[in-house]
Amino acid sequence: MFWFTHSLYRFPFVDWSLEQKWTALLLALLLVTDNPFYPMQFLFGSALPRLMEILFQSSLMCTLMMFWLSFFHGIRQNSRSFSRFYGPKLALIALLWLIMVYVMSDSVTNQLDNPIFDETKHFQNSTFLQMANILFYLLLILYFIYLTLLMMSAFTELRSM
Repeated sequence: MFWFTHSLYRFPFVDWSLEQKWTALLLALLLVTDNPFYPMQFLFGSALPRLMEILFQSSLMCTLMMFWLSFFHGIRQNSRSFSRFYGPKLALIALLWLIMVYVMSDSVTNQLDNPIFDETKHFQNSTFLQMANILFYLLLILYFIYLTLLMMSAFTELRSM
């Protein structure tokens, strides 16, 4: 990671390609996703290290999903305004990220408070978690449909060149 950023350091950030910017971001997130706070889970009785792990893992997953959407859309489009290019993608990924973080952090905090916590029973009794689950899967299906459409249009355009 350090070699990659050092080799690009001599170029201004605005001259980096879309892939180089995303690679630098993904490498930084990959570093923190390896859970550098793992020993703190045993040293402190706090939920903070586990919540940080959830935050980092879901951020890496959503950033990867955003990368693939931006990559396949960026093949076809050279001029990118933030609101029109990243806006719909960011809204979709942000909703997925919020649902992931909420559901996983709810589970972790309940497990820390109650060691014999039953997730299945808690899920069946909580209509909010059930609705969040349904919304998550609907958004995930929408993501894959959008990604498939972007891939098909990008490959069609590349083939016609």
